[in-house]
Amino acid sequence: MLANGDCSSPFHAEPKHNLATFAGTNGLNVGDTDAFVVAHEGDHVPGNVARGRLPNSGDELYPLEVQGYVIGGYVSQGLGSKAPFGIWNPGFAEPDKDKIRQFVRDNVVKPLYPSWVPPKE
Repeated sequence: MLANGDCSSPFHAEPKHNLATFAGTNGLNVGDTDAFVVAHEGDHVPGNVARGRLPNSGDELYPLEVQGYVIGGYVSQGLGSKAPFGIWNPGFAEPDKDKIRQFVRDNVVKPLYPSWVPPKE
């Protein structure tokens, strides 16, 4: 994130967003949302390093995005705060990894990236 609060992640649907504005208009804590973003983007690093490049197809990118949002949700859970896109809320019961992953696929990644076709699992 830039010092002025502008970022391009994790909200890839548009090129640039102000994280503080996004957090504030969605009832989220700015610092905790920043931690979500760092966790989400940081989760992409090992795959990029292993490939030696950024992903270049939906088959490569789709699972990375799902995993990034799930990891961000776990960080929000650990902080006891709400996560962007309704991935986690402190009022939720103990998480079920499969349910969280399915929620992220259906309600976050698919709407943000409608042209992607999820790879077969």
